[in-house]
Amino acid sequence: MADESLRVDGAVVVGVDGSESSRGAARWAARWASARGERVLVVRVIPHNPIPTRTGGFRAMVDGPDFAERVTAHVRDHLEQDAAELRAVHPELTIETAVVAGHPVELLARYAGQAAATVLAATGSSGLPGVLGGTVGGVLHEAHGPVTVIPAEAVASDGPVVVGLDGGPQSPRIAQVAIDAAARLGCPLVAVHAWEIDPAIPAEPLAMLMKDQADIEAEYLQLLTRLTAGAQAVGVPVEHVVRWGRPHRVLAELAADAALLVLGSRGMGGFAGLLFGSVSRAVTRHPVCPTLVVRD
Repeated sequence: MADESLRVDGAVVVGVDGSESSRGAARWAARWASARGERVLVVRVIPHNPIPTRTGGFRAMVDGPDFAERVTAHVRDHLEQDAAELRAVHPELTIETAVVAGHPVELLARYAGQAAATVLAATGSSGLPGVLGGTVGGVLHEAHGPVTVIPAEAVASDGPVVVGLDGGPQSPRIAQVAIDAAARLGCPLVAVHAWEIDPAIPAEPLAMLMKDQADIEAEYLQLLTRLTAGAQAVGVPVEHVVRWGRPHRVLAELAADAALLVLGSRGMGGFAGLLFGSVSRAVTRHPVCPTLVVRD
């Protein structure tokens, strides 16, 4: 299927590469779509000119110009087999497949700006377990919309949706995405603000700040309350957590058993041109649960 013919708008797009981890991401995407009956589009991106493996070199010489077509047909057959398994579990869903030629980061990042959701496995066919893969890392940097990263070991969880909020310009949108996710999944929301003081602050001002810690945390609780006020209207219970510590460590700890972790792509210190914030980068490098990164 040519890229131009893809109907991405409104679909839950999941990028796969034939690995078991990407099949797990496809299963997660189908569960996510089933809550609202959304269309699922399973996409496999291959090079314009596939390079044969060492063992496939002779076959490529024999096939000549037909080699690329044979590769595409082989990939499409396997993709359809995976889609058939998804349809067996979710017969109520429309599940489509597409094999497109191009660069996976470029295409998947573009699709993210049009799709209802974009889902990727944290590691692919060549990745190390527990380490963010090169393609998904590139998509997170370049995407034009939200991207959800699924760890290889992710299992369905009845835990909450955890959202990290820092009061930056993205926070209202991040909070709304998290509320919508909790409503979709039918689970509570845990809104988190983790804070720490710059270690470069001299001892005396630091001591004064620490004396005011209770007041500081009270202000952050008010911030979280304001940002999540819309949850009540959709029946989502909310817990507010303000905790001292490195934000990425606090979020990873609280999200260990979460159904989903929601983050912004950059925080209060981010610039408009900054592609990826330090907290999001640290959390997604070793994701502990399905993690949705909200892009501008």
